[in-house]
Amino acid sequence: MSVFDLANLGERQRLLGHAKPVNGLAFAPAGKRLATASTDRTVRLWDWPSGLELATFKTTEEYLMSVAFARDGRTLSVVSNGFVVQQWQAAADHGN
Repeated sequence: MSVFDLANLGERQRLLGHAKPVNGLAFAPAGKRLATASTDRTVRLWDWPSGLELATFKTTEEYLMSVAFARDGRTLSVVSNGFVVQQWQAAADHGN
């Protein structure tokens, strides 16, 4: 997955890990972490802007549609096309 800087019209970061398309992404409130949700049935947590993968959360849901952080950045939620919501604790030691 590539993240682009639209102001400069260039690729900002390439995140490697998902095997299928990414349907949702969210930045943590402080902007130091990025979560991505994919049709490969995973939600991945990334350090931003280094691009290092911090964690992978697996789900049985086939089509993940969106992902969001709680306001405090500690809880990560994802919703599927079957309207199933799942939550995980985003590691507090990685910062917001």
